Amino acid sequence: MPSTRRRMKKILAFRNDWSGLGPRGSDLIGGVGYYRIQKPFQFLRDKYAVLEFGDITALQNRLKNNWQLDDIIPNLIHDADMVWMKPISHPAALAQFAGACEHYNKPLILDMDDDYLSVDDLNPNRRYFSETVTTQIVHKELFKSATAITVSTSALKKVYSEFNKNIHILPNYNDVNDWPFQKAKRSDGRLVIGWAGSQTHEADFQVIVPVIENLWKHYGDKIIFAICGGLPPKLVEQLPKGSTAVYSGTRTMRDYHQRLANWGFDIGLAPLKESAFNEGKGYGKWMEYAMYAIPTVASDFGPYRGIVEDGRTGLLAKTTEDWILKIGSLIEDEPLRQTIGESAYEEVKMKYQWRDHISEWGTIIEKYHAFQK
Repeated sequence: MPSTRRRMKKILAFRNDWSGLGPRGSDLIGGVGYYRIQKPFQFLRDKYAVLEFGDITALQNRLKNNWQLDDIIPNLIHDADMVWMKPISHPAALAQFAGACEHYNKPLILDMDDDYLSVDDLNPNRRYFSETVTTQIVHKELFKSATAITVSTSALKKVYSEFNKNIHILPNYNDVNDWPFQKAKRSDGRLVIGWAGSQTHEADFQVIVPVIENLWKHYGDKIIFAICGGLPPKLVEQLPKGSTAVYSGTRTMRDYHQRLANWGFDIGLAPLKESAFNEGKGYGKWMEYAMYAIPTVASDFGPYRGIVEDGRTGLLAKTTEDWILKIGSLIEDEPLRQTIGESAYEEVKMKYQWRDHISEWGTIIEKYHAFQK
């Protein structure tokens, strides 16, 4: 008798940036690829046949030396029922994804976690997304041609609604099981005030430079500012001598989970410069700090306003004076640090877990898997 088992829908999920597909490309997954592709589709594997593009070991041998593309992308898309991808910085690859989806009439869901039309001048990725650069031109066409666009915030929905009528908000969530490590304590007893980020956040870090300078004058070596992930050396050199410990970034998100524990933050900082670009940012930093019960001081702006409950699940700061006062209160009051950190942990554990929200992704898949343009 023929099998009556229903064939699982095959979803091609692209999680990497094309520029990261080197010899170890499959494990170089940044935060966006992790939160927006890898983790949600991990929870969907019992319902769908998910092929993560970054898992294809043979990919390196199928590409020509100068990143010209052969038929691997069209072949994969031909065999898939749906393509779900994050944006990538290689315009030729981007165009081939879009063209193959159009040719084979396959639904293409584009996931956007940033406002690519408002990248700040200090952001190194600005070179990819100025209006005259090919990558942004290709992206704009992709915004229009995509079957649907998923975004992480209501601010991003407003941005991309200019290009596509099918916009869906899928907020970022967390998996408590990703954070099993024990948070470290410094052997010298100094209180660790930490910031984790990358060079794309140079403008954001500058928000707290005068704060660090002021607090160092007041508390001296009672505290240490841990700068983790990467900033331009000239910016770090502006800070008072002896006030900082600088740590390199991580290659994988799994490494990050452990390194965040090893860095031993007693207080976590989440500054954002007020800008159109940051209006569309998510609140992931607060969720990450919360997983180790680290109390967060965040900018009273954009993603944190309305998510962080000031005084309960974190502290919000708008001015330099606010930042100094809020961080100072946590330095002085250990029970307050513990209470806010534990409240944030419980908030994320109860309200922001993928296991409780994964049906939101499933709803989009079911809505568009048989969509015909």
